[in-house]
Amino acid sequence: MRVYDADLVKQVKHFQMLHGLKEDGAVGGNTLAQLNVPISQRIDQIMINMERWRWIPKRLVPKKLDQKYIWVNIPEYKMYIYEDPNNDPEAERQYKNDGDARYSW
Repeated sequence: MRVYDADLVKQVKHFQMLHGLKEDGAVGGNTLAQLNVPISQRIDQIMINMERWRWIPKRLVPKKLDQKYIWVNIPEYKMYIYEDPNNDPEAERQYKNDGDARYSW
Protein backbone atom coordinates (compact mmCIF):
# COMPACT_ATOMS: atom_id res chain seq x y z
CA MET A 1 0.00 0.00 0.00
CA ARG A 2 1.42 3.38 -1.04
CA VAL A 3 1.42 6.10 1.59
CA TYR A 4 1.89 9.85 1.24
CA ASP A 5 5.60 9.74 1.97
CA ALA A 6 8.42 12.19 1.25
CA ASP A 7 8.97 10.76 -2.24
CA LEU A 8 5.34 11.27 -3.20
CA VAL A 9 5.36 14.82 -1.76
CA LYS A 10 8.40 15.52 -3.97
CA GLN A 11 6.52 14.24 -7.03
CA VAL A 12 3.44 16.30 -6.18
CA LYS A 13 5.61 19.41 -5.84
CA HIS A 14 7.17 18.66 -9.23
CA PHE A 15 3.68 18.31 -10.76
CA GLN A 16 2.67 21.62 -9.16
CA MET A 17 5.77 23.34 -10.52
CA LEU A 18 5.06 22.05 -14.05
CA HIS A 19 1.51 23.40 -13.86
CA GLY A 20 2.35 26.77 -12.34
CA LEU A 21 0.75 25.99 -9.00
CA LYS A 22 1.89 26.77 -5.48
CA GLU A 23 4.51 24.12 -4.67
CA ASP A 24 3.30 23.07 -1.24
CA GLY A 25 3.01 19.31 -1.81
CA ALA A 26 -0.66 19.28 -0.78
CA VAL A 27 -3.21 17.66 -3.08
CA GLY A 28 -6.21 19.92 -2.87
CA GLY A 29 -8.04 22.66 -4.74
CA ASN A 30 -6.10 23.65 -7.86
CA THR A 31 -3.75 20.66 -7.73
CA LEU A 32 -6.66 18.22 -7.67
CA ALA A 33 -8.34 20.09 -10.51
CA GLN A 34 -5.16 19.84 -12.63
CA LEU A 35 -4.78 16.14 -11.81
CA ASN A 36 -8.33 15.55 -13.04
CA VAL A 37 -7.94 17.25 -16.43
CA PRO A 38 -8.82 14.59 -19.02
CA ILE A 39 -6.07 13.45 -21.39
CA SER A 40 -8.18 14.59 -24.36
CA GLN A 41 -8.11 18.14 -22.99
CA ARG A 42 -4.32 17.96 -22.50
CA ILE A 43 -3.95 16.81 -26.11
CA ASP A 44 -6.11 19.74 -27.24
CA GLN A 45 -3.91 22.13 -25.22
CA ILE A 46 -0.79 20.76 -26.89
CA MET A 47 -2.32 21.05 -30.35
CA ILE A 48 -3.48 24.64 -29.72
CA ASN A 49 -0.05 25.65 -28.46
CA MET A 50 1.67 23.98 -31.40
CA GLU A 51 -0.56 26.01 -33.70
CA ARG A 52 0.28 29.20 -31.79
CA TRP A 53 4.00 28.50 -32.17
CA ARG A 54 3.47 27.94 -35.89
CA TRP A 55 2.12 31.46 -36.27
CA ILE A 56 4.92 33.20 -34.35
CA PRO A 57 7.11 35.00 -36.88
CA LYS A 58 10.37 33.11 -37.39
CA ARG A 59 12.39 36.21 -36.51
CA LEU A 60 10.89 36.16 -33.00
CA VAL A 61 11.58 32.49 -32.24
CA PRO A 62 14.86 32.03 -30.32
CA LYS A 63 17.45 30.10 -32.36
CA LYS A 64 18.68 28.41 -29.19
CA LEU A 65 17.11 28.34 -25.76
CA ASP A 66 20.46 29.27 -24.23
CA GLN A 67 20.34 32.79 -25.65
CA LYS A 68 18.76 35.79 -23.98
CA TYR A 69 15.25 36.73 -25.01
CA ILE A 70 12.12 38.44 -23.77
CA TRP A 71 8.70 36.82 -23.97
CA VAL A 72 5.58 38.97 -23.58
CA ASN A 73 2.39 37.11 -22.72
CA ILE A 74 -0.34 39.64 -23.42
CA PRO A 75 -3.34 37.62 -22.08
CA GLU A 76 -1.41 36.94 -18.87
CA TYR A 77 -0.28 40.60 -18.79
CA LYS A 78 3.30 39.59 -18.00
CA MET A 79 6.72 39.92 -19.53
CA TYR A 80 9.42 37.31 -18.94
CA ILE A 81 13.15 37.78 -19.43
CA TYR A 82 15.08 34.59 -20.14
CA GLU A 83 18.79 34.07 -20.02
CA ASP A 84 20.72 30.97 -19.18
CA PRO A 85 24.46 31.49 -18.82
CA ASN A 86 24.97 27.87 -17.67
CA ASN A 87 23.00 26.28 -20.52
CA ASP A 88 20.78 24.46 -18.01
CA PRO A 89 17.55 23.12 -19.62
CA GLU A 90 15.60 23.65 -16.38
CA ALA A 91 16.86 27.22 -15.92
CA GLU A 92 14.22 28.69 -18.21
CA ARG A 93 11.35 27.43 -16.06
CA GLN A 94 13.17 28.32 -12.83
CA TYR A 95 14.11 31.74 -14.12
CA LYS A 96 10.51 32.33 -15.13
CA ASN A 97 9.31 31.39 -11.65
CA ASP A 98 12.00 33.47 -9.93
CA GLY A 99 11.60 36.29 -12.39
CA ASP A 100 7.87 36.76 -11.88
CA ALA A 101 8.40 39.03 -8.91
CA ARG A 102 11.21 41.03 -10.51
CA TYR A 103 10.32 41.29 -14.17
CA SER A 104 6.57 40.96 -14.60
CA TRP A 105 4.14 43.80 -14.63
